Amino acid sequence: MPSHMIPQPPSFSPGDLEPGRIRVFGIMHIVFGALGLLGGSFFVAMLLVVDPLVLWFQDLVESELPSGSAVPPEAEMMIGAFDALRILMKELALLNWIHALTSLVVAVLILVAGIRLVKKRRNAVQSSNLYSWASVGRRLVYLVLFLTTGVQAMRRYHAKIEELTGAASASAPGSLNMMQLQEVFGAATTVLSTFVALVYPILALVMLNKPLVKGYLDKNGA
Repeated sequence: MPSHMIPQPPSFSPGDLEPGRIRVFGIMHIVFGALGLLGGSFFVAMLLVVDPLVLWFQDLVESELPSGSAVPPEAEMMIGAFDALRILMKELALLNWIHALTSLVVAVLILVAGIRLVKKRRNAVQSSNLYSWASVGRRLVYLVLFLTTGVQAMRRYHAKIEELTGAASASAPGSLNMMQLQEVFGAATTVLSTFVALVYPILALVMLNKPLVKGYLDKNGA
């Protein structure tokens, strides 16, 4: 048999073996991107309806009050709580809209990167890197804005609620009252969730920028 007709064994050079992480991160990118689009769209919808909804409940309570008589303390407290909630939503509006819109942008970026990874595009790693840096930047910007503006807004809201209910600030361990404890817990939860959320984009950044991955896509990518 002529030598040129002899089947050649498959190449096992590093540039010809597909790293499994390409498909794994591609599928995960697509899943997270789809979930991000759903979550971001739902959050935008909530931002659009929450203030009218609270106002509707407040008007409903006020319409049920008997005319020409004193407002019952329970109704007055409920109306005040609605007012405090609407003020809180207005103070957090910029922070919430930044969070909602940037989440949609990042969701689109990771979805596009996932599709390019699954299809083994040569620019798949660059696309994933764009998502990773955008995700990291978005999370850090949100954290800074929350700690500088959100905490103060929540503090004013809790103070108003305590004023309406007439509840004394119960002492908590470490000489913290309940309002201060809620602030510390809220800030700590936000910081912790931010760093947890940074794990995946940083992991993608590290794992997909290996020479093995780039070499395979440069040689075999579409």
